[in-house]
Amino acid sequence: MALNFQAREGSSYDPGSGISIPEPRTLPVELPDGTQGTEYQFGLYQNGERIGELGFSGPDEIIESDGWREHVFDVSIPARFAR
Repeated sequence: MALNFQAREGSSYDPGSGISIPEPRTLPVELPDGTQGTEYQFGLYQNGERIGELGFSGPDEIIESDGWREHVFDVSIPARFAR
């Protein structure tokens, strides 16, 4: 089944599967090489019931370009999945 997530206030939602992903919880984390980074923790819900979690950890930085600030996040570190 193909997923087609649509933006909703504070989450993403796929009407075909009933899966929603609220905004992630973010935490500072020490990476395996000792540098500081960010962990993003996502809860996965289907029809209001929690069906799993997904987390990404990695380095991030803030860059400025033409007066705009942007977070750059590297997701090359393996993800965790729990059910």
